[in-house]
Amino acid sequence: MPDAESKAPTVQVCEVSISWGEYEAGLRRRGDLTIWLSDEALDDFNRRLVKWARRTYRLSSARARGWLARLAGRQRDLFVHWSLLLPTTG
Repeated sequence: MPDAESKAPTVQVCEVSISWGEYEAGLRRRGDLTIWLSDEALDDFNRRLVKWARRTYRLSSARARGWLARLAGRQRDLFVHWSLLLPTTG
């Protein structure tokens, strides 16, 4: 009669070493990529948009901020951070 130890189930442990690049590539393939942005990064992005609008349309800072605010109200999905941060209307 066999021992009780020989009938015990075997457990295999598999250690997988994966780099962050491979991990992110797998997330992208599945469409599960999450991007974390700080408030400072979003503010910087908006400052760069104002700077771009000033240069492109020769506007003052106040007019460029107003134009972008109106644009964000009309097309809140134009930039991803606008759709995430701006309050919903209606």
